[in-house]
Amino acid sequence: MFPGVLTTTDAVQLTGPLDPAVLRRAAAPLAVAVDDGTRARVDRGRRLFRDLRYGDGGEDRDVYGATTGFGALVGYAGRADEADQCDNTLAHLGAGQGPDLPHVIVRASLLLRTRSLAQGFSGVSAEVVERLAAMFATTFSPAVPRYGSVGASGDLIPLAYATQALRGRGYAYLDGRRLPAAEALAVAGLRPLALDGRDALALVNGTSVTTAATALARDAVRAAHRALTDLTCLLTDLLGCDPGFLDADLLRAYGHAGAVDVGARMRRTLTGVTPSGTRPLQEPYSIRCAPQLLGAAEDALRYVDGVVTADLGGISDNPLFFRADAGAEGTGTDGTGTGRWCTAGTSSVSPPPSPPTCSPPSPPSWATSPSASSTCWWTRRATAGCRRCSPPRRACSTACRACSWPPPRSSRRSAAPRRRPACRACPRTCTTRTSSRSAPRPPCAPTTPPDCSACCAGRSRSVCARPCTSGRAGPPHPAAPNCSTNWPS
Repeated sequence: MFPGVLTTTDAVQLTGPLDPAVLRRAAAPLAVAVDDGTRARVDRGRRLFRDLRYGDGGEDRDVYGATTGFGALVGYAGRADEADQCDNTLAHLGAGQGPDLPHVIVRASLLLRTRSLAQGFSGVSAEVVERLAAMFATTFSPAVPRYGSVGASGDLIPLAYATQALRGRGYAYLDGRRLPAAEALAVAGLRPLALDGRDALALVNGTSVTTAATALARDAVRAAHRALTDLTCLLTDLLGCDPGFLDADLLRAYGHAGAVDVGARMRRTLTGVTPSGTRPLQEPYSIRCAPQLLGAAEDALRYVDGVVTADLGGISDNPLFFRADAGAEGTGTDGTGTGRWCTAGTSSVSPPPSPPTCSPPSPPSWATSPSASSTCWWTRRATAGCRRCSPPRRACSTACRACSWPPPRSSRRSAAPRRRPACRACPRTCTTRTSSRSAPRPPCAPTTPPDCSACCAGRSRSVCARPCTSGRAGPPHPAAPNCSTNWPS
């Protein structure tokens, strides 16, 4: 007998939703049954995936995650070799941090993942489900870092650690001892999982860790809530309080279902209790308002109950594979009809979009003026003249390599007021003080406008004749036809 192997015949079925009590039992060795119906569902889903993947004529078709990259890289091809695609799926998710999660959460997560895959919509092989079920008959538990999940968007990182441990990589616990995963598998009598790209993605692409942790935490909070209700009843009896604050009509008038139910539970507990008759006319707030306070917690817990129940009975994976209904488009068959694969929010049988091409952005409107004769190598786009250089060389919205403008931030605080070149249209010189919060203003235009209005910023401490009316972007102002420098914001 291998260490930690279950001897009981009580088995968990993978057909319906899991009961929260089963998740708590998963901390210890547990028998999980893969019956003929479950195996048939999984095999049917696998055939459908293969048909959609290779088509009727054997030609390759793109299926998300099996032949493509992941997330934003969906437009790029995946690895040609199935084992490489599996490694590519799992390796980039090895970024977890912190201490290991409690093994009760890890094993409950894997039980939920097994149940989800066993519904036959993920396209995994039956061997994956059977080997996961066999693991629960031992005390094997992958070592999974506590931090890294993105919650409702997927427990990718923690599930990737669990999957790697099942492949014999990383670390795992056996009988409470932390061991290299390959050694723990060997001692437990388990073989490392061999996965392709679809199997690997199906094992990590779900919310099983979040669901398991939430379900277990909900159960703990429920137990604490019951204990607080019973302790309040005990205190009421001990002090000889009048239970009139639990009156059914009073709580119904309050109108909150949680308070009504908590009050009914407390009345049942206090049946036969006799008030002492020495209490004040009104009980202290902490006693007489217990139904309202505990009732609010009851209402919140009922919402959590609904979320947990839906997750325990749902399937979290991406993509999922379905037989096409009448009138639905599809290209694969599973022996009974056509099929389709669906990602979150989409249904597709066609390849994903082509990879994006890199091209420089279109120049802004101010770059079409006659002075836009150079290309800024900092922003790689045509510009209308350098903020600092005169005559104009290269201009940037942030910095210019040709003249090192603007100066480094560290030098701006101590810089003296800077003088810009005198405006050719007027004898005055534009000056702008520098500070730690704003960079020096751009110089006057290198061309000769009719007055200072088109080239000076017209901001604080500017000594131009009047504020600039042309703004800092856009075509030259009609009143200043010779001014070609309209500086970008």
